[in-house]
Amino acid sequence: MKTHKKFLKFSVTLITAALLLTSFGNVALAAERTPFGFIDEREANADKNFVAEHRDVLETLYQGAMNHKTEINISAYAVPRGEAQPLFEALIGVYPELFFLEHAFSFRRAGNNIYSLYLEYLYTAAETATMLQAFYDKADEYLALVNDSMDDFTKALILHDALAENCFYRITTNPDPSVINSTNYTFMVEGWGRCENYAEVYAYLLAQLGIKSEIINSEEMVHEWMKIKLDGDEYYYNVDLTWDDPVYGSSPKDRPYTVPHTFFLLSDEYIRNMADPHTGYDSKYPSDNRYDDYNNLHSIDNPFCYTNNNLYTIVSTPGDQKGYLSVYNHSDDSLEYVLTIDDFWYVNGQSGAYWTRNFSGIGMYDGLLYFNGPNTIYTYNPVTGEKSTYLDNLFDDGRSLYDMYVRDGEIYGVVSDHPSHASEIINLGPCAPSVLVGDVDQDGEIDIVDATQIQYALAGIITPDERAVRTADFNNDGSVTVDDVTDLQHALCQ
Repeated sequence: MKTHKKFLKFSVTLITAALLLTSFGNVALAAERTPFGFIDEREANADKNFVAEHRDVLETLYQGAMNHKTEINISAYAVPRGEAQPLFEALIGVYPELFFLEHAFSFRRAGNNIYSLYLEYLYTAAETATMLQAFYDKADEYLALVNDSMDDFTKALILHDALAENCFYRITTNPDPSVINSTNYTFMVEGWGRCENYAEVYAYLLAQLGIKSEIINSEEMVHEWMKIKLDGDEYYYNVDLTWDDPVYGSSPKDRPYTVPHTFFLLSDEYIRNMADPHTGYDSKYPSDNRYDDYNNLHSIDNPFCYTNNNLYTIVSTPGDQKGYLSVYNHSDDSLEYVLTIDDFWYVNGQSGAYWTRNFSGIGMYDGLLYFNGPNTIYTYNPVTGEKSTYLDNLFDDGRSLYDMYVRDGEIYGVVSDHPSHASEIINLGPCAPSVLVGDVDQDGEIDIVDATQIQYALAGIITPDERAVRTADFNNDGSVTVDDVTDLQHALCQ
């Protein structure tokens, strides 16, 4: 559901974060203000180039809002008074971090032009500063999930799945349902919001990575989603993150362990003609059908995990109790099965009967993959190809695991006595301890091969995965250099 009209955003001062900066590994980005030109939208009753043509005045308004000014003089820009509404909507549309603005504004005119714009704020200046820091800190957590070895497709996919897993749809926490209090802040920091928050926070994160997007509004659907532009492609593709984050029941409940990709990277023609069509919208940018027939991608409802320079997920086929841990190749929508999950989910109370489908979920921590059987949590090391039992014999009361996910280093199981009955989400405990420092090849031993692996990585001969990056910082100084090779070699000689 989209409310009329979204008024939440603000600019931001540059903040710092603890970065893992290495000469060959992942580079975590520090969230900052939205770079102009990376988020666009077509304002109602305005020219399609309105945002670009008003860049300077929008910058002035942004800086004024960031300084908590109530009156901002824009007389130098000769903005006609008839453009006040689209100007304000553009301000909050291209700067998702301005969540602290009230959904109202006024202006003072000089002749036919706007002399000053008056802004109202939801919070005090001190409260806003604290909330902005929390907003950027949480953004940094999401941005840490991607790295500079990924292409735009992979970055967009990983962030799509992370937001769908960690956030849920809610319009308000007020006892009066007519009081809408979801904002981009509640979505980013607290994990709940409505469709415009899904789209705008996702657009904000993509903008930090240099990926452009267009916010799409449909008054007919009372809904908002987005289109994104990938890797220099001239086209923009529809992504509806809200509709890829399902809820169920009369009192909608989130499915944090289910991440469909039905509405990821679709053309205008395709999304307008689906069984659940998106209608009543205009777009400034053309689309293409490049991904419309990506049937594997659009049928997968498990999240993707990126490790060992590959995208991993679990796929299953109706009527088959087996699941398949797979590597996904987005260049041709192909899947490579790397491990068969052949556990049986037996029907509770019916001896020998089992469900003809697979209920394995997938998660990742420190580059190690986790997935479930009916009563077991397994791990899979993508580097060695080794499958191990991590937790076993979890339940003896007839209940089984019907999915799982990993959040903040903890494993959560979706537990029930029947796949169609109400389930309980249980914390099953922490993920495996961090990797052994120095064990770059992850074979369980520290030897000269590990020192050689660091040298190869520094020379650009190999590209290590996330776990390898963590283990390679042998002297624990926050970076990986030739000093780590030297220190590791000295330790081996002792």
